[in-house]
Amino acid sequence: MQPKKIEYDGFTWHRRPNSEPWQHRVYYRATINGKTVYLHRYIYIKNKGPVPKGRIVHHKDDNPFNNEPSNLILLTRSQHSKMHIEKRKENNNKHLIEARKLIENNLPKPKPQKIERTQNCEYCGKPFIKIAYPNRVLKYCSNLCASNARYKRLHPSKQLNII
Repeated sequence: MQPKKIEYDGFTWHRRPNSEPWQHRVYYRATINGKTVYLHRYIYIKNKGPVPKGRIVHHKDDNPFNNEPSNLILLTRSQHSKMHIEKRKENNNKHLIEARKLIENNLPKPKPQKIERTQNCEYCGKPFIKIAYPNRVLKYCSNLCASNARYKRLHPSKQLNII
């Protein structure tokens, strides 16, 4: 965590981490000659000269705590807005892709279509209407026929005629 106060060039620069406005939470400021001055602007002016009207001092690496002169550049308001909008879009797209993957992995699989057709029971031979899913095989018209067929398969020497 970054400190709330720092000393630079004979001034005390502070930020307010619990403040409502975002810029007060992340940018260091000081009052110099009755004016509030942001540290990154002060460092830019001291090292590179005055900031023309309508220009913004921007952190190239998007880290507001990295106030090295080489990290500070001038942008027009339009350039600055476009840059941040593009970065937001990139971040949102990353989040959307991750969210879609999570949703797709956690959604229930769609049920296959039901099939309805007439077929003959393999045990008793009676026709019955088969309503089933494609991967499920129905051979018998009732649980009783299925049970009798199973018994017959497991005990081939015994005779069973329950219908």
